[in-house]
Order: sequence, then C-alpha cells, then structure tokens
Amino acid sequence: MNVLAGDDVTLLLGGRRAAKKQDWHRECVLLGLIDPEAKPASARSLFSKFRRELVAANLVACQGDLSWKI
Repeated sequence: MNVLAGDDVTLLLGGRRAAKKQDWHRECVLLGLIDPEAKPASARSLFSKFRRELVAANLVACQGDLSWKI
C-alpha cells in the first residue's frame, strides 16, 4: 500500500494507481522483506515469489512493468 500512496505512481485509466516493479522492489527492501545486498539471487527469487503470491490471492494485478491493487 505504501508504494501506491507515493508520488512515483502511474495513473491508469479510471484513476487506478500503479507502481513500477523497481518501486515495489525498493519498498520490499525498505520493509526488510528482502535483502539484495546479502544474497542478490535470493532477493530476486523472493521478490518474484511474493509478487506471484499476491497475484494468486487476487490482491494485485500486473501487466508488464506495472502492478496495482485490485
């Protein structure tokens, strides 16, 4: 939610707020969910896993580089 509340969002049709993948990634690092410095490959894997879980739970949708809350 934090990443979508920030200023670095893309407004989609209908006013829906979407964030770029790099912004979601930065927020995950800030929250301590992933640590790209310790194990870069593991951080990429965890980020992808978390993103897939959010999509599977119908909490976010993704298209290309953008993700938004459903």
